[in-house]
Amino acid sequence: MKNYVIEDIDEALSESGQSAVRLSHEEALKILSDITEKFTDYRGSEILHWLWDGHFIENYSVCDLEAYRWMAEFIGENECLFITYDSNNEEVYVFENGESLADTYYNSYGNEFYVTDREYTYLFSFNHHDCLSACGEALEWLREYCGERGIKGRYYKNKR
Repeated sequence: MKNYVIEDIDEALSESGQSAVRLSHEEALKILSDITEKFTDYRGSEILHWLWDGHFIENYSVCDLEAYRWMAEFIGENECLFITYDSNNEEVYVFENGESLADTYYNSYGNEFYVTDREYTYLFSFNHHDCLSACGEALEWLREYCGERGIKGRYYKNKR
């Protein structure tokens, strides 16, 4: 069966001139499980792809077509994990910095994705509504980023 996610990201990497390392499917499932456990109230046994759909414990969100690019400033020169999926094709790519991730995503089809670091200190989500959500250490950063620029966002906190 053809994996459109891998095909799309590989093509976007080529077009952007960037590089990234794709982790194994088992590693991808573990990372998705770990971020689900840390940042959401979901405790089901199935893999949940739409974590952003009311499941984050606490987050700050803003909708803007270019919001995915803002993450590069937060990530800086640090390595990041790019988690994307299509149906049952969960994939994780390791990017060397935020700018290489943003450049690659710009050249991609535009799948929904999550971004975190290996310690899961933060989580970004960008969905098909062009909404960027930030959790963990990225939450306050996104709130300040938007506030400084007069961009309206929204803070959410779920009750566990």
